[in-house]
Amino acid sequence: DSVGSQDLLELVRAAVGQPERSLDAWEGIVTSFREGISQQVCRLEHDRQRLEREVQQIEADLSAEHSHLERLRQQRTATQRKSTMPPALAAPAPAAEAWHLHALPSDAASSSSAHTSMSDTTGIAAAESAGALLGRLRGSVLRASCSPTAVFRTLAAPEEDSCLTKEAVVKVLREFDKEVSEPVTALVFAQLDSNSSGFVEEADWLAVMQPQS
Repeated sequence: DSVGSQDLLELVRAAVGQPERSLDAWEGIVTSFREGISQQVCRLEHDRQRLEREVQQIEADLSAEHSHLERLRQQRTATQRKSTMPPALAAPAPAAEAWHLHALPSDAASSSSAHTSMSDTTGIAAAESAGALLGRLRGSVLRASCSPTAVFRTLAAPEEDSCLTKEAVVKVLREFDKEVSEPVTALVFAQLDSNSSGFVEEADWLAVMQPQS
């Protein structure tokens, strides 16, 4: 068994009190003292290594928590950006949905006729609904985290003329009102298609998507 510090002190006191002790006895005392010191050093080294492992584990846990917090911040930022616009504006359209490829030949004619029709009571109601719906669309675009140009380029099919067809516009409008009627969508499209080309080009879009003074 190891000799504790108190035992060593007792041995030393006993040795001092007995000067006639032999050399072998003194060597035994010194050896016991050295063994006690060595055991204490081993225990301290063991404690140091244990504490070092605990510190490393704490640092690893802190690093993991930091990474988790960073991911949460990124997710919150992305959620806040998406919440400022309807789903049709929040995510780019898939490449497979090339809206301008599905344009109908009658689009231009329906766009032109929309300017002169709707003169009766139903037409007045449709015109009012179209104005309100266009105002909602404009407000959503202006509140978006990106510019009106970026919103348009997200919605427009990029592989050909980079313009919006009537079908694409209707799809966006139905994000605001799923029951919107064809006369109302025709009027909104006619207001967006300022040059009556049958498509909404970027210049048409930017001309309409301006803050109301």
